[in-house]
Amino acid sequence: MGLVCDPVAGLVQVPCAQRNASQAVNALLSADLALGGMDSLIPLDEVVAAMYSVGHMLPTQLRETALGGIAATLGIVFPSLVIITALAGVINSFSHLAWVQHAFAGIRVCVCVLIFNAVVKLLKGSVKDWPAALI
Repeated sequence: MGLVCDPVAGLVQVPCAQRNASQAVNALLSADLALGGMDSLIPLDEVVAAMYSVGHMLPTQLRETALGGIAATLGIVFPSLVIITALAGVINSFSHLAWVQHAFAGIRVCVCVLIFNAVVKLLKGSVKDWPAALI
C-alpha cells in the first residue's frame, strides 16, 4: 500500500486501523470485480514487483516491520516461559512424592471448577436470548 502509519497521540493503531478498514473494502470490491470477469490491465506480477520496490524505497525508520511486534511479544512471553520451565523442573523432581501427587489431585479439581465457573460467566454475559441460543 505504500503508506506510513503516522502516530496519533503516540499511537499508530488509529491511522492504521482506518487505513486497513478502507483497504478491506477495496479488497472486497476487487474480488467482486475479478469474480465478475473484469480483466486487470496490469499483470499481478508487475503489481507485486512495484509494491516491493516502493517498500524498499521507504526509509527504514518509516517501514512497518514485525521487529517491534516480535520484541514486544518476547518481552511478555519469555519471562513467563522461563518461570514455567523452572517450576516444571522443580515439580518434576518432586513428583514421585505421595503428598505432591495428592496436592496436584486437589489442584486439578480446583482448576476444573475455575474453568467451569468462567464458562458459566461467559455464557451468562454473552447469551441474551436463550431460546435462540438453544436452537
